[in-house]
Amino acid sequence: MDRKIRAPHGKKREGVWKKAGMIFCIIVCFLMSLGAEGKGVVKSGEMTGEMGGSDSAGRNRMEVLEEDLRQQPSGIETGKEDWQEEKDRKEGEGREEEQEKENQEEENQEEENQEEAKEREKELVVEASLPDGKGGYYRTLPEVKISRQTREGTIRYRLIREDKTEKEGEIPEGGEGALTEMKFPQQEWEEGRQTLILWREDKESTEKEGTEEEGNSKETGRWEREFLIDTVPPQIRLLPQPELYGWRKEPFAFTAYSRDTGSGVETTICFENGKEIKRGREEVKGMVTGESVEGLPIQILIRAEDLAGNIQEKGIEAYVDKKPPTITIEGGEDYTITSRALELTCTITEENRLKEAGGVLEREEGKEQKEKVEIEGWKTNKKDTKTCVRLEKDGKYQIRLWGEDLAGHQAKKELHVILDSQNPVIRYVDQLNGSCRKKFVWEYPIEDTIEDMTSVQYVMELDKRVYAAGEEVTEEGRHRLTVTAVDAAGNTGKAQAEFMIDHTPPVVIWEGANEEGIYEKAVNLKIRTEKMADRIRRVWINGELQKRKGKKEREDLRFQDPGTYKVTVEAEDTAGNTSVQTRSFSVVQRAGWLKRTIRSLKYSKGEEVWQENKNSNRKTGKPVKRKWNKIVWTAGICTLVWGIWGTVLYKKRKKPAHKREDAG
Repeated sequence: MDRKIRAPHGKKREGVWKKAGMIFCIIVCFLMSLGAEGKGVVKSGEMTGEMGGSDSAGRNRMEVLEEDLRQQPSGIETGKEDWQEEKDRKEGEGREEEQEKENQEEENQEEENQEEAKEREKELVVEASLPDGKGGYYRTLPEVKISRQTREGTIRYRLIREDKTEKEGEIPEGGEGALTEMKFPQQEWEEGRQTLILWREDKESTEKEGTEEEGNSKETGRWEREFLIDTVPPQIRLLPQPELYGWRKEPFAFTAYSRDTGSGVETTICFENGKEIKRGREEVKGMVTGESVEGLPIQILIRAEDLAGNIQEKGIEAYVDKKPPTITIEGGEDYTITSRALELTCTITEENRLKEAGGVLEREEGKEQKEKVEIEGWKTNKKDTKTCVRLEKDGKYQIRLWGEDLAGHQAKKELHVILDSQNPVIRYVDQLNGSCRKKFVWEYPIEDTIEDMTSVQYVMELDKRVYAAGEEVTEEGRHRLTVTAVDAAGNTGKAQAEFMIDHTPPVVIWEGANEEGIYEKAVNLKIRTEKMADRIRRVWINGELQKRKGKKEREDLRFQDPGTYKVTVEAEDTAGNTSVQTRSFSVVQRAGWLKRTIRSLKYSKGEEVWQENKNSNRKTGKPVKRKWNKIVWTAGICTLVWGIWGTVLYKKRKKPAHKREDAG
């Protein structure tokens, strides 16, 4: 709101003081006249006080005189009436004089008003806008309006700045008509303290020989005022620089500097998310202690205010993330061993924003087969980044996940899983099945015997009794070995084998020739083992190793040529037991019938026959004597008769040559 300021005028003040002096003189004279009259009526002279000052004081004294007259004797009533008449006359004269004085004053006032009106036409009416800042400062350039009632003269100004420099100029006219309004040019204002002086300058003219000439200049209507101008708000500078306020792991400190070249900085306040954290003047050190949530920044506001009330604000966005991401894997625990397929849910949780998320899946099956793939399919929502991994193939899995947020926090997690749907593999037991051996002892290391990708618990049983590896068993007969293994995934493997323990040498059976037998015709010797599983390894005839094809369970030999033969046989059973046996016999020329008969009779009583017997000693063999019955004797007699008849016939024909065949 503008305030009108009227220029002072010297003559106006002088007229007011003149009127006040005249009124004061009239009142004093009136009071003095009343005091003199009162002294003539009261003869005693008791009224010693001084009269004057004002009409109210005179009336008070008259009331006192009247009271005194009432107290006097009735003899003086006539004097009282005369005094009352005189009093009335004096009061009437005083009122007339006052009326005349008032009329005179009105005439004088009217004359003064006319003179003031003439002077007012030459005065300046200046209106300046009020300060809009604190402490009398202008935060916007002030507006100074100048108006006058006449176009006579020019309006000039002088601007005195804070550095004592001055600038003078003339204010141009603005508007038309009797009332002219002008404005002080705002471009002349500067920052700081400055004094503006305005006045009207009239040129006095003189007439000389019918022409007008300009005389001296006359200044009238002077107006002066001081202005404090500060339109520039303070400047704010932050350290560190705002562009460095990226994502940070920890709370950080900053310094705000405020500078003002005008009125000066009054206060600097720092706010964090609308809450004041620090206050000072030109230098304020603050600390950002908050934490970003859901990726939203921390709003830092610096507000600086100068003494004029100008406010400058500078806002920055800071990001503080104190916590690293968290990684969880659902669906399986670390070092899980299972025989079923697994579906794992991998989740990376970050309360702000992730910069990177990833993972690698490594699979190992056996000692050489390895596989490595990158985990993909990540999906991000507000806070979580998820993906699913399905494990179906058997093997050892290692899952490595990692995540990094924008503040640089890193998180890692590993998961080890063994997927084993196969039973443990048990080796070497099948090789034992159906075998025959001299003794039994398990000499294979257990890590070679049972193969599995996990840890294994096992038990070995021999004939339903717990068997410890390395224990030697020699008991002959059929045995059963059972090996049971259970891996960490719960898979069970089982292997069984039946085998024989036999440490008795094989038995060789001779057919076609007796030990030390003598034969006149060819001998067909048949050699075989008692058990079909046993084999004849080697054969010697008279110490000479015979050539054979492979190992056979039997051997057939033919001897035709006369001579003595010694056949040696080496047999071997499936347990590895061996036995060596010998059979000796002779092949001679055919004898006559008489000799053959005697030979028959010789052995008819008791003949020793070399052959193998199951109940006899299998290594050497023992002769067995057979008692011939009557049938044998009858056969012998018939043979003798046949022999005699044969001899007769033999003599009649030519005797044939003896043929010898080599033994096969």
